[in-house]
Amino acid sequence: MGLFYQNCDAVIVPSVKMQRSLKEYGKFNNIKVLPTGIDLEEAKAKTDYNPRELFSIKDSPLLLFVGRLGKEKNIQLIIKSMPKIIKQSPKAQLLIVGNGPYYEELHKLVEDLKIKKNVHFTGMLDRADTFACFKSADIFCFASTTDTQGLVLNEAAIESKPIVFLDDEISPLAEDKKTGIKALNNTKSFSEACLELIKNTELSKRYGKNAKKMAMKITIEKQSKKLIEIYKNIS
Repeated sequence: MGLFYQNCDAVIVPSVKMQRSLKEYGKFNNIKVLPTGIDLEEAKAKTDYNPRELFSIKDSPLLLFVGRLGKEKNIQLIIKSMPKIIKQSPKAQLLIVGNGPYYEELHKLVEDLKIKKNVHFTGMLDRADTFACFKSADIFCFASTTDTQGLVLNEAAIESKPIVFLDDEISPLAEDKKTGIKALNNTKSFSEACLELIKNTELSKRYGKNAKKMAMKITIEKQSKKLIEIYKNIS
């Protein structure tokens, strides 16, 4: 595989994580990191979907996960962190958007932990309703360590949401102490990161604003221009 890449004038990857992974196949310097562009029009779609009203969340601190419900997404870490979060912030809620093969196991985990009143599953939603969830949330949680890029981080950033994450190589928007908090892969660290943002709303807003500012630098239009420049430089 390394030989194939070495014969290319350029290899475009969406993240530093993918760049590092490809370099394991051999020594070559033709890799260009170009994150997938963000579609701003998707965030503007109108909908009457209101998750806070639907799940009677009202003014409670709202944590959000959006994505495929697969074991590799490590959603179980977020759920297992909730009892620690609830202990210090009893009104805290977690909204899980999406569907997948791990759906039943995650439901059972919520029941076993006796936190059904604080965790809500929406199932699959269309794009407009999904962005309604981003808009309604206070903090976006992403615990995956297997993803090669974090497109949902882009979507959270467009809505000015701070991020709690584990892997800072999946997106330029995952920057510790700037767009959110990088936690360790355990419930103590993850819950503490979430609680810090719940308790410090000014910090949370600052990280969210930083995320929005950075997200505006990787829109579809701007990334398209960067792609054209890559082609020009190798032609």
